[in-house]
Amino acid sequence: RESRVSGLALFQRLRRLRPAQLLADRREALQRLREPLVEHAHRRLHDLRQRLADLESRLRLLSPDQVLGRGYSITLDAASGKIIRSAADVAVDQVLRTRLKRGEIRSRVAF
Repeated sequence: RESRVSGLALFQRLRRLRPAQLLADRREALQRLREPLVEHAHRRLHDLRQRLADLESRLRLLSPDQVLGRGYSITLDAASGKIIRSAADVAVDQVLRTRLKRGEIRSRVAF
């Protein structure tokens, strides 16, 4: 009999709590929390994509081909392929390669 009474009390308590309504309320609350999170994630992703596109553009401007296209040249040691950054890096009779936008010049250091 005591088991039946406690079972009845449990049933009445569950009825008062209305689990189906409670579950529906919780789902609705979760949905309200989810919407701003999803919106923020989309906005953040858009911002990051824009930043990546900007960085790609900057990187493209700094590429050696772009530098050559603006009229500059790149001079290298013909033997090693290392870039010459200073007149002090060359010696008399050293062979150099100078890259231009269109073509290449080979030269020998005279003095």
